[in-house]
Amino acid sequence: MSSVTASLVSDTEVVLIPVVGGLEYKTDGRSGFLESGQVGCFSLSAGMSYTVSNPYEQETINLLHLWLTHFLTPIRPGFARNSFDLATKNTLLSLLTAAGHRGFIGQYDGRAEGIFRVGDPAKGVFVFVLQGVFEVANWLLHANDGLALRDLEEVEFEALSNEAILVLVAV
Repeated sequence: MSSVTASLVSDTEVVLIPVVGGLEYKTDGRSGFLESGQVGCFSLSAGMSYTVSNPYEQETINLLHLWLTHFLTPIRPGFARNSFDLATKNTLLSLLTAAGHRGFIGQYDGRAEGIFRVGDPAKGVFVFVLQGVFEVANWLLHANDGLALRDLEEVEFEALSNEAILVLVAV
């Protein structure tokens, strides 16, 4: 079993999204398991640590691991879990809502289009392609590409391949 432990320097929302396989997590007083189709969001204070482990001896896992750092706004430590079903296609599904951040995930058919309304133009948007190819705000993104955008009221995107999966987080 392989694992990674991280200690936080500032208050942080840690978002774990298993993409392939499942993962075990452990932090101060909390441990559990997340599988594909679930997301875990830890609200951790500065100085706290957590561990993510691959529970499989012979299998590789793949996960998206995001840190949403809070320098000015203190947070209360906690944990939230959410599930999503990518069988609902061509729609952004709620992934997380934590400390002013909103996250969404969606699986799109080729040539399907979407719009993400940021809400507050002062906020930025982080876009990550888990699978396939997308055009996002006139940028061509392939699997494992990320893009940070600012000063937009909305983000337009189009899937350029079938079963393409996109994650958007307003930060």
